[in-house]
Amino acid sequence: MEKINNKLTKLFKLKINWFVTLSFVIIFILLLLHHLNISMYFDDYGNASLSYSYLTPNVQGTNFTFAQLLEWAGNIYQNWGGRILYAICFIIPLLKNGITAYMFIQTFVITGIIYFMYKIIKSYTKKNVDFIPLVLFILYALIDMCYLRHGIYWASASVLYIWPLLPLTMLIYFYRKLTLNIKDKKKVNWLYIPLLILLSFFSAFSQEQIGVAVIVFVVAYILFDHLKDFKKYLKIDVPVLLTSIISYLFLFFAPGNWVRMDSNVEFAKMSFFEKIISNYPRVLEAIFMEGMPIFIFLLSLAMIYMIYKLYKDKYKGNKKFLCLVAMIPVLLALKFYMKFFVVNVSRNNISFLLFSTIWLITMLITSILYLKEKKKLNFLAFEFATVSSVFCLLLSPTVGGRTTLPFIFMIFIIICVIYLDIFYDKNILFKTGIILLFIILGIMGARNYLIIYRGYVNNKAINDLNDNILKNYDSKNKTIKLYKLENSWFGSTQSYEEPSMDFWIKEYYNIPQNVTFEWIDLYNKN
Repeated sequence: MEKINNKLTKLFKLKINWFVTLSFVIIFILLLLHHLNISMYFDDYGNASLSYSYLTPNVQGTNFTFAQLLEWAGNIYQNWGGRILYAICFIIPLLKNGITAYMFIQTFVITGIIYFMYKIIKSYTKKNVDFIPLVLFILYALIDMCYLRHGIYWASASVLYIWPLLPLTMLIYFYRKLTLNIKDKKKVNWLYIPLLILLSFFSAFSQEQIGVAVIVFVVAYILFDHLKDFKKYLKIDVPVLLTSIISYLFLFFAPGNWVRMDSNVEFAKMSFFEKIISNYPRVLEAIFMEGMPIFIFLLSLAMIYMIYKLYKDKYKGNKKFLCLVAMIPVLLALKFYMKFFVVNVSRNNISFLLFSTIWLITMLITSILYLKEKKKLNFLAFEFATVSSVFCLLLSPTVGGRTTLPFIFMIFIIICVIYLDIFYDKNILFKTGIILLFIILGIMGARNYLIIYRGYVNNKAINDLNDNILKNYDSKNKTIKLYKLENSWFGSTQSYEEPSMDFWIKEYYNIPQNVTFEWIDLYNKN
């Protein structure tokens, strides 16, 4: 193996890490096993047939021209929202002939996201991080089904909440790489600038949360990394920041955003501050509830470690710092509180609001002090971008569920960066604890992954059968018999649960709208 590696190194001038390469091959295969069992859901049919929100004239099924695609996109931009880039570039062309091609490419997309997350993490340490891809995949495997069914495994949602994370992580990695080269007085390949501009565009013009994260990251990185020497970095900072801001403005000020906002009359009537006050509990719920407790628990442990290191190394004997150390019982109480009472708690519960706010403030103070001590202050740029991706929802009528996904993926990087410090701490107990912790998490992730895999596999046959029936519809029939899923939890909204989607299904399969669907339940024994 070493001889082959040496030959390839000489041939391509590229050193291959076979452990990391094998890790990503395994990750890709495991992701593919899930994705090949996903089907089309809800507005996937409407997008693929150019009938979502706007019924494009003279489109037969999924047979449309480029001019018709642009007509649809223009109408969406004017009357529904600015998120058209990924629709016309990815979701619509890929769903024209079914879901398989889309999900196959999404497997590459998520593998790519994990890869660049690994590269970002690697850039913040000189330690061995070959095991980080597997750690990232364990964290991915722990993502709750409430986010998967209406986010990652629903094409029309994943293209907006997951796919933009690839250009975002790529942008952060290459931007950071170039700035480090300038700082270390290494040769800078300025051919990267067009790539950064392209990545900025595809990040900021994707959807609002990612757009905010891009701008916040670049601004914060300049502030925390090279503000004093900003002239040296102008060739990088200016094009990236300008492209991000201009792209985001085209997204944010799309006329359709305001049309759609006005459709929510109650929210539209609220003032700026009323929206923030109303949404603050909902944002906290998105961060701390639903499927988040496991990740908040991991961040809480990381926070306790940071406080411990600060008190031991920097603030030993400092009575003022005891105020921060005193937050440890509060953090443990919060973890206990969420673990056992999150199901019944109301987001307006004063205890929940108090504990959650204290947790966020403590995390902010601890991170600033800890990263300053570790001389990694520019990592705050990533943390601020992560927080901004969810707190920008304070002004959104939609909070929670799939809108939390960008935040979830981004905190994986934060978890890994801090846990690497714990793992490589001189205290052997910390390393042992981390190994045991991630063995337990790996078992939990494997169990979660297997349950979800079986659920989608069990529904696959029925989904394929219904697809075949609809494709071979006989125009003489006015009723089509279709079959309900064994468990619709492993799939997004179904037609028999939400009949309004019948319109999109009929448009997609080019079936007359006067035809009715009759749903048969093969699994109901009553």
